[in-house]
Amino acid sequence: MKITRRNSGISPFRHILMVTGLFGGVQAVNVVASLIRNKCAALFLGPDGVGALSLLNTLVNMLVQLCGMGVSLSGVRRLSLAFDEGNVQRIRSVWSVRLLTISGGSLGLVVCGLMGHWLLSPAVLLMIVCSGELAILKAARRLRWLALSQIVSVLSSLLLTVPLYIYYGASSIVAVVVLTALAALLPVLFCSLRVCPLQLPKGNTLFPLSEMRSMFRLGMAFTLAAVIGAASEYGIRVWLQGEASSQVVGWFSSAQLLTAGYMAILFSALEQDYMPRLSATSDHRAASGIVRRQLLVLTGLTIPLVLIVMVLLPWLVPLLLSSSFLPIVPLARWWAGAMILKSATLPVAYLTLARDRSLDYLLLETVYYVFFVISVIVGWHYSGLSGVGVGIFIAHVFDLLLIHIYARYQFDFRL
Repeated sequence: MKITRRNSGISPFRHILMVTGLFGGVQAVNVVASLIRNKCAALFLGPDGVGALSLLNTLVNMLVQLCGMGVSLSGVRRLSLAFDEGNVQRIRSVWSVRLLTISGGSLGLVVCGLMGHWLLSPAVLLMIVCSGELAILKAARRLRWLALSQIVSVLSSLLLTVPLYIYYGASSIVAVVVLTALAALLPVLFCSLRVCPLQLPKGNTLFPLSEMRSMFRLGMAFTLAAVIGAASEYGIRVWLQGEASSQVVGWFSSAQLLTAGYMAILFSALEQDYMPRLSATSDHRAASGIVRRQLLVLTGLTIPLVLIVMVLLPWLVPLLLSSSFLPIVPLARWWAGAMILKSATLPVAYLTLARDRSLDYLLLETVYYVFFVISVIVGWHYSGLSGVGVGIFIAHVFDLLLIHIYARYQFDFRL
């Protein structure tokens, strides 16, 4: 079955707005479902149960990151090109992605088991396989199916977990983690198999090693960058706890949730639609046009939303958290301002991934996170919590300049 692209004739700007609205809505549903699920967990599991659930989820997510080998992103790039290269290449690339995710998932299952969590280990396998099938839907640009499968996954997970919390309490924690992973996989698998049924590649390409190696290289660069990012944020929290207290760490985390966490709703469309479109374009001039349009729309949506949040923060903080979190308002305002800079950076940063510059991407991310950590430490010493916000803002200014200068010299990208 040959995949055909739909072209509705709508303008590029309207398409970007529609996709941002579509996946922003999906993210909003996910946020609401998470709030309900967390509330039920707090009521029926208690603090100890919530802590145990958090630890198990952290373990699973860490193993998915490490053993998934970044195929969720590198697979999108390769598949986006393959869907435009013909049926034979499409089948080979889809097969490569599925081989990599099954291999990574099996490794994750064994590692999780060897760590003493054999009952939990199927969740690792299911989540890694799910990431590969999501990559297929993204590359095929079946956006409605992609959005629908994610909404069904979120709602199914909610319907499965809440009764288990109510009737079985803390004894249901492992079952909840595994069933949540299964609920995430099944709708995605149903849609991806309709787009790309299971087919073996023809000829002597049952194990297309060169193609798998290329995806593995880019995927590992993405994984290492994610690990460096997670280590940087963890290191900052440990340092703040040593320099100040756990209360300051809680303020820092809450400010991040109110700004970077909720702004992720706007940024979600980048991975779902923008990355596949950019990866499928080999011409630098056409790619620059795609980047400029995405940047214009994203900053145009982010700026008014950030300004509203900055004004309403003194009322939002007590409403969403409590009045004891009011000291985070200056920090959150600087962090919200940094999100405007991030909206002007991310669309350009994706050029590096779309062009398979894996080592360049890893180096750029490493330099940014080192600067980020230094800026936060210096900001704290100069002006406490507000200084941390200034440091975060300055780090995003540095990242903006770094990415745009790199893109200009490597890809001839100009605003």
